[in-house]
Amino acid sequence: MGNNVNLAKGHIFGLLRVVKEMEMTLGDKGYLCRTFKVRCTCEDRTLLTVCLKDLVKGKVLSCGCIKNENNLEFYPKAARHPLHLAHAARIARCYNEDNEAYKYYGSRGIYVCKEWLEAEGFWRFVKWSQENGWTLGCNLELDREDNDGPYSPGNCRWVTHKINMRNREVTKIIEYKGKNIVCSKLWEKKALSGLTYEAFLGRLKIGWSIEDALSKPLDQAPYRRTFLYKGKNFKGNELVKQYGVKELTPIVFRNRVNRGWTIKQALTTVVIKK
Repeated sequence: MGNNVNLAKGHIFGLLRVVKEMEMTLGDKGYLCRTFKVRCTCEDRTLLTVCLKDLVKGKVLSCGCIKNENNLEFYPKAARHPLHLAHAARIARCYNEDNEAYKYYGSRGIYVCKEWLEAEGFWRFVKWSQENGWTLGCNLELDREDNDGPYSPGNCRWVTHKINMRNREVTKIIEYKGKNIVCSKLWEKKALSGLTYEAFLGRLKIGWSIEDALSKPLDQAPYRRTFLYKGKNFKGNELVKQYGVKELTPIVFRNRVNRGWTIKQALTTVVIKK
């Protein structure tokens, strides 16, 4: 779950209750990250500012007052468990027709198995997750091996973000001429000869139309893109050299723009050394 998660005041993560959303900050990998002020419900009532991704992934669930957060006994209610928000969202996109993602899941026949839906279904899911590699703060993500199959023990696994993103790219669904189609299948049928799948995805990520991404000659590949800044067109390396902050490289600049940063943000935000 990314930066598009909707959180309301009072939402609970472990012992932390959301108070309000704060300003966006730069994460440890250069991504803009939503942050929230939260209050621990322990006796100290400590206030913290935490990145959204650390809340939804279960990295931060208290002010530090609880040391054994990975025990099931720590969560007297399902809503306090770090897996609960993602599990509820999973059910919503499979069964709620008003959910924005329903057309990619429920309408395609994807469902959550009965074992994970019944009254004790969430706790069965937690137990299965712990038996299959998930631990608090492990940075693993739930992946369906068969993209057309259900959320079930036989079709799901916990994998790293890198593996999950690779699978998503291969099975990504896009709308083309009024129909939903798997991105890789569209590329196989319609792409210009010699255009790689990675180049096709790269074009889509920087805002090309589907038709242009499929059909434009290879000399118009993403790395040749020009950028309009202060009324003039620049190549990426020229723009970085003239206006970029110290340590900024053309590759970092392009990656920032591809993630949705404005050109000014991408040029002027300090590069964090790892």
